Parts: sequence; structure tokens; C-alpha cells
Amino acid sequence: MKRIVVFLLFLVGASSVAAQKTTPPTTLRGVLLEQLRTTHDQEDWFVPASVAVAGLTAEQAKWSPGNGQHSVGQLAYHLWFWDARALEQFNGVKAAAFSGNNDETFNDFNAAQWDDLVKKLNQVLSD
Repeated sequence: MKRIVVFLLFLVGASSVAAQKTTPPTTLRGVLLEQLRTTHDQEDWFVPASVAVAGLTAEQAKWSPGNGQHSVGQLAYHLWFWDARALEQFNGVKAAAFSGNNDETFNDFNAAQWDDLVKKLNQVLSD
């Protein structure tokens, strides 16, 4: 009988710990932080940005399959542009002027800036 009680207590404790880990955040800050983490360095339902760009050379980053498809470098630049802008606004910093043309957020990438872009992307996603 003691073993059954101990076993049941163990199950209740284990299930409450599991429930705590899966409980969604309840504050806006918590939600934003969770989303940031699951898109930067924790694999959730897609490969996170830091993993996707790790180890790529500038030459690899600028390759595009053509037909209007973006390169990894262009996509990384786009992510960095919008994440940096959102972080500035979130921190109360006035964002730099922007024309509103979203194509600029892809097309300002060049291979010479790849290493710096990876650092900036990792920095903005971990701040």
C-alpha cells in the first residue's frame, strides 16, 4: 500500500512539473521572449536563424536559385532589419527613417557584409 501511495505522489509531482514546463507565458513580455527564443536558437517547428546561418560562407549566403527567389543572405538581412527595428521600437528608441519599400529589406545585402551580418543577427536576436 505504501508503494502505491509513493508511486501516486511521484506521478502527481511529475505531472505538475511537466505542466509547469508546458504552461504558456501569461504576459506580453513572456510571449515575446518565448517567440524570440524559439526563432533564434531553439528548434521548435523550424530551423532557428542562428543554426541556419552557422558556418555558411559569404559565397554560399549569396547563392540564389534564381526566378526571383531570395538568397540566404538576403533572408538573413531581412530578418535582421525587421528584428533590429522592432527591438529599437520596443526599447523606446526612434527607428531610422524607412521608405516603406520592403524590397529594400532584402536587397541591401551584399556578400562583403556577410560575417558582420551574422554577428548583428545573432546580437539582435539575443538582446
